[in-house]
Amino acid sequence: MAAHPKKRKTNDVLCIKMFGSFSISQIPAKAMRDITTASGNASTAEIALARIDTFTSVESVAEITASLSGRAHRLWLLVAYLIVNRDHGVSPQELIDLLWPEVTSNNPASTLQNNVSRARALFSEANFDDARDLIKHTDGLYYWAPERSTLLDTEIFEANVRRIGDFLSAEDTEGIDLALETCKLYTGDFLDDATDITWCANLAVYYRTLYKRLCKTTIVALIGAGRLKEAQALCLQVCVLDPAAEEFSLLLMQAYLADANPTAALEQYQTIASYLSQTYDIQPSAELETQREIALQELYGQSMNEQGIRTFLFESNDDEGAFACSNAVFREIALLRLREMERSGEDSHIIAISFSNPSTKTARRIINAKRVAQVLSATLRASDPFTKVGSNQFLVLLPGASAENARMVYERIVARFKDNFPRAELAFRFSMMSLAALR
Repeated sequence: MAAHPKKRKTNDVLCIKMFGSFSISQIPAKAMRDITTASGNASTAEIALARIDTFTSVESVAEITASLSGRAHRLWLLVAYLIVNRDHGVSPQELIDLLWPEVTSNNPASTLQNNVSRARALFSEANFDDARDLIKHTDGLYYWAPERSTLLDTEIFEANVRRIGDFLSAEDTEGIDLALETCKLYTGDFLDDATDITWCANLAVYYRTLYKRLCKTTIVALIGAGRLKEAQALCLQVCVLDPAAEEFSLLLMQAYLADANPTAALEQYQTIASYLSQTYDIQPSAELETQREIALQELYGQSMNEQGIRTFLFESNDDEGAFACSNAVFREIALLRLREMERSGEDSHIIAISFSNPSTKTARRIINAKRVAQVLSATLRASDPFTKVGSNQFLVLLPGASAENARMVYERIVARFKDNFPRAELAFRFSMMSLAALR
């Protein structure tokens, strides 16, 4: 009987995507040889770009996109862990402790082997070559595809970040282009649907730190090179990822100002200032305040003509609502009102509105404070300034209002809040002071 021909071992490359979603692709060996040949006499940056191109333009012959939060999440966590640790074998006990730390089983090794067999079967169904050898058991240890070439987006990303370093010259066009393409590899946090898994969460923090470092270096170089729209786009991407990252709001404001767009710079200041105040109850940094002052100077530093003054004074927006101001501005307005009262004899009142819900967590309290501010802005007159003091109290100045009118204003505010947010379950407290009595 004739012998069966020996199966050819494939030279195709395994490309693993771990930023954002988790996917495994098999790339034809010929396509990889073409990329290598094309970059044979190329610079280091061009070779690095060619490796990135493998993930974006080469068509795969087999592919699996896995869910780390679905029914088979332990199976794919097993595969992901072996891939990340593919430079050495992993013992069965390490995998058991990793995947089933809380389960006591009569035969955990059998459960592990069952998951390995299922993974091999899924690779085979997806038409991967040598599917059984993608997870290999040798000398009591499990290995990921020891006889195959594997490319990880995370490893290419990390290598490029270290190659680029912490400084890029504005004249280094090739280096800037490499940095921009490397940034594109970061399509989300490391295995972002497994952030409740400790080892995944630790790597996610590590790679996010590298990404922000690379973005900062790239943005500074882009601004220096006058590529301002690209710098702005990259800043915005990081601000979406991490709204509290003040240094990127600062860079974005600088990019807008360099692009002669102080209005956009001021809008970004308002965005970051509101976020910091509402989320952490802190004020923007001195560096952000400096950029704000520069933007204001550029926007309003020129003299107004007669029409500009008329528009500024009289063409108000009916939707602006009451004046929400800082504590310092509120204090100045109150003192000014006191001086006016000495001349006119007309009284004014300040009301203090406090709100609470003892069972509410910090994040919900911040949201409720924002809701109260919205109701105040919509309910009060445009001439009634208010300010937030502490985490759960607002002061409102009611010029010309009597004690009776002040109480009616308070009742209207509470009623409107309950109409707008019936499930908030806030308890309101009210106190009132005559401004004249405070002199």
